[in-house]
Order: sequence, then C-alpha cells, then structure tokens
Amino acid sequence: MKSDTSIVEQQGELSGLLKEVSKKRFKCLSVGLKSGYLCGLTAQF
Repeated sequence: MKSDTSIVEQQGELSGLLKEVSKKRFKCLSVGLKSGYLCGLTAQF
C-alpha cells in the first residue's frame, strides 16, 4: 500500500509541475517575442 501511495503522490507532483509549466508557457505566449528566450527554456521541460 505504501508504494501505491507514493506513486499517487508522485503523479500529483508531476501534474502540478505540468500545470506550472503550461501556465508559464501561456504567459510566454501572451508576452510574445520580448521573452522568447525564456519561452525556449520553458518548452524544453
């Protein structure tokens, strides 16, 4: 049971990370070329 719980927790952390990345990516797109470099960095993750 413990291993199952840790897997679920890891998935939760992953989805949280994905949400953060997509937020940043959206901000990137809305900001535009001004921060294109940051956009490129975000897209790599």
